[in-house]
Amino acid sequence: MQWEAAALFATPVFKFKLDELAPFIRFFHEHIKTAGVETDTQGALSHYFSRDNIFKCFPDLHPLGERLRKMGSFVYQDLMNYTESGDLYFTNAWFNLCEPGGTQPAHNHANCLLCGTLYLEADEHSHINFFHPLNNSSFHSELHDKAGEGKNAHGLRFHQRESRIPVRSGDCLFWPSWLKHGYRDNKTPGRLTLSFNMMPETLNLDYQPFTQA
Repeated sequence: MQWEAAALFATPVFKFKLDELAPFIRFFHEHIKTAGVETDTQGALSHYFSRDNIFKCFPDLHPLGERLRKMGSFVYQDLMNYTESGDLYFTNAWFNLCEPGGTQPAHNHANCLLCGTLYLEADEHSHINFFHPLNNSSFHSELHDKAGEGKNAHGLRFHQRESRIPVRSGDCLFWPSWLKHGYRDNKTPGRLTLSFNMMPETLNLDYQPFTQA
């Protein structure tokens, strides 16, 4: 019996590796965490400057922001194949600090087309979950028929309700903004991330979605 499988319309999650993170970790603890500007605290999880763009708020972070911006433009244009759109810019960027037991409920982002997270402090216990976009739809009841975990005997991994990706310090992930993500029961002490939302300056060379300040 001969057969083949095609992964049509796959959802991409891209990973890059960054080094020399110590100055940004130190900057967070010396200037961000002590600034008294803490928002959206949820138990063991705190977001800092989540309604702002930290790369504009703090000039010391501008080099990191520019590096991530170029990476985001490369992901969107060269890897995701949106070749007719302009370079990307940040709609907002913020820090997240999570202690053991913290949870980030599944969510997606509405003010962008590309999301990203840079893991500044992560270890062997750190991960992020991505959830199937049809997970909550009553029209797709087959997703509630539990699939096997991991790859099957044929090396395929279809019909998964969620995928868990391990992350380490220096990992930087990018994914489409509509893709739900989160994590449960964090076991990493001082899990520190920098998350950001991005939008093209122009769409298809015709439309400018926002007027930048």
